[in-house]
Amino acid sequence: MDLQAERSMILDMIADGKISAAEGEMLLQALDESVPADPVSAFRSANPMHPHRPVHLVHPAFQMEPGQIAKLAELGYEDVSQGDYHRITLHGVTPEFISEIQAAGLTDLDIGEAVELRIHNISPQYVQALLDAGLTDLDAGDIVQLKIHNIRPSYIREFRELGFEDLSIDDLVQFGIHKVRPSYVREFKELGLDDLTVDDLVQFGIHKVRPSLLQELRTLEISDLSVDDIVQLGIHKVRAGLVKEVRELEIEDLTIDDIVQFGIHKVKPGFIRELRELGFSDLTTDDLVRLAIHNVRPDYVRELQELGFDLLDIDTLVDFGINHVKPSFIRELRAAGLDDLTVDEIIEMSQRRVRPERVGEYREIGLEGASFDDFINMADHRVQPEYLRAIRKAVPDAGSDEIIDAFERNLRLEFVQEMLAAGIEVANVDELCCLRERGVTPEFVREIIARGLMDTDVEHIIRLYTERE
Repeated sequence: MDLQAERSMILDMIADGKISAAEGEMLLQALDESVPADPVSAFRSANPMHPHRPVHLVHPAFQMEPGQIAKLAELGYEDVSQGDYHRITLHGVTPEFISEIQAAGLTDLDIGEAVELRIHNISPQYVQALLDAGLTDLDAGDIVQLKIHNIRPSYIREFRELGFEDLSIDDLVQFGIHKVRPSYVREFKELGLDDLTVDDLVQFGIHKVRPSLLQELRTLEISDLSVDDIVQLGIHKVRAGLVKEVRELEIEDLTIDDIVQFGIHKVKPGFIRELRELGFSDLTTDDLVRLAIHNVRPDYVRELQELGFDLLDIDTLVDFGINHVKPSFIRELRAAGLDDLTVDEIIEMSQRRVRPERVGEYREIGLEGASFDDFINMADHRVQPEYLRAIRKAVPDAGSDEIIDAFERNLRLEFVQEMLAAGIEVANVDELCCLRERGVTPEFVREIIARGLMDTDVEHIIRLYTERE
């Protein structure tokens, strides 16, 4: 498709409403950028049969009309290029529109600025109203920003009536962005906040601080909060009622920041009262927040106390919470026979994921006298009860250290079971490990037993295996 046809197609799409004027301009601009430096020569090279055919690169609707050019010149726009004429025609920027804008007070617009005003549907009346509202030294960019953010001239007048007489364009834009309306400001003033700054109001708008929050605070006779305090309450959606209830508990050195932390971590007045009833009467705000963060609730503390942990301090309770030490875990450890563990040992058992039921199985297999460290080591090495049972069957008096040593030496459960099935007898776990490490197979053990060498010691078996060829 040639250039002229493509231009016509784009312009027809605009006329039919299939694309917007802005979209059409973008397409036409992209098309212009694709044209070679000498489009006439390019056209003639592509059409050698018609070397003198005239080339029309401008749609008739966008050809420069002398009358319009003259009117633009009278308004100060001389030497209007084809591209400028194209843009103002595409966006409906007429000499009459420019004349009215100039009459409203914007006398130094360039073509690009006039197009921007038209794109954003800014009328001469809107410009005049802004000037009448007291905004001076406006440029096109200022007006566009005010329009984009829905700043009405009536808002400006209302803000002036509320005492904001020196609002800058940036102030008004920030108000528009964060939906700070005159009615919003008026409600705060009626509630006693007469000295709010632009920054205060913008912060209120950003964090959606509603006048209703201030009304609740006033109703509860809470009137000593700063703007920053109110913003913090609004950000974290802290109820005014929580402020009053917590203050009534007379916590030492309590600040609004503390109450905000209470709101964030769901530290409620009932939570504090219950902990006090359990004997924690001197808790700091940090203590309360730490307990809440790690889910140490009053009912949890009560269960621990019923298990005999009456003197736990806050740090220990927090450690229990961090390591997910539940009262049921302690009860199960005690049921498995570990009823004399210290607090630190209980925490370590939880950290190492020692399962109480596994401890019970170990003890049933014969490790009644195993120490805390023994259970930790076996849990770390994930020694299964089946493995322990097989080792103890081969070596009834094998201790936890020997079992862990065998596990670390890669003595597998299947090998032990097969050796036992073959009829091997060993004095200790080390002998089983030596047999595996020297490659002695269960089949070989069966063979020498079949030959009547039942009393042969392990060293002899290994020597026979080495010399078998």
